Amino acid sequence: MVRPIRRMPALNAGVPGGPACQRLHKTLPFPLPLLPSLCPHPSVVSSPKNSRAQRRQNPRRHSTSHMPPPESATGDLSGTLSASAIVGGTVTGHHLLHIDCYSQTKAELPTGQCIKSCPFSAGGRSWRISYFPNANKSSAAEYISVLVYLDHSVAQPVKARVRISLLGQAGEPVPSHSKITEVHDFCTASSDFGYSEFIKRAWLEESEHLKVDRFTIRCDVIVITKELSAEERRPQFPLVVVPPSNLHQNLGDLLASKEGADVAFLVAGETFKAHKCVLAARSAVFKAEVFGAMKESTNGALIRVDDMDAQGEEPPTDEEGFSR
Repeated sequence: MVRPIRRMPALNAGVPGGPACQRLHKTLPFPLPLLPSLCPHPSVVSSPKNSRAQRRQNPRRHSTSHMPPPESATGDLSGTLSASAIVGGTVTGHHLLHIDCYSQTKAELPTGQCIKSCPFSAGGRSWRISYFPNANKSSAAEYISVLVYLDHSVAQPVKARVRISLLGQAGEPVPSHSKITEVHDFCTASSDFGYSEFIKRAWLEESEHLKVDRFTIRCDVIVITKELSAEERRPQFPLVVVPPSNLHQNLGDLLASKEGADVAFLVAGETFKAHKCVLAARSAVFKAEVFGAMKESTNGALIRVDDMDAQGEEPPTDEEGFSR
């Protein structure tokens, strides 16, 4: 069975942007790209006969064998590459200590005497801050001392670090007065730890951070919940470099080889084989014809293309556009 299709340019001249494709848009009743699906790249030659000749001349160019994988993907890295990590664990508790009557604390609490904050939690333990407006010892009498301690004794030492920061008016730590200690073992309620020389009183009193006789200290207690240890990790393999796409060449080779071709066109007495799936992907008209309602009429059919020359030249037409 042969089914006719009127006014189509040569199947083998469908290079995108070529003269045949330009004539196609003028002559066919639909604006969809059709022939690039049959000849998707200039690497496909002008006719099946010429294509076979070029394949004989340069068989490597038309080879359909797969490219070898990148070198990074050919080796068995799982047997030679391993990984591990040094891990630990911490929990942090925060507390803000507002000093709302600085002058009074300075006047009433001499060196060595403090006032304690309310308790706060960090790492499952209860903590307090000791605020010494005239320092905790005579050697640091010009400073404000800030120390941290456990609110109760524990059977096992609690390892922790303490960060103490003076906060500015915007509530952010002042970089010059934000300090963090080394890891310390806290055991009993009397085991306090921090900075005897935290802030020089004269500096604070002249700074913008003391406002209306008020300032704020932030304390962060960083409790170590897990000792440092090594653990195994699955190695991260290097990424495989994906080669550039050569789909156009693959489709051209498929058309030239005729492998898997399941539809044929009869043009000026010459038969051209193609693939329904490629035609359907590039043209809604062909999709309807080979997979839609017209499917039954095209099964096993030889589709005849009228008014077209097999070498890409349209036959003469009359004033109405029909061939003579």
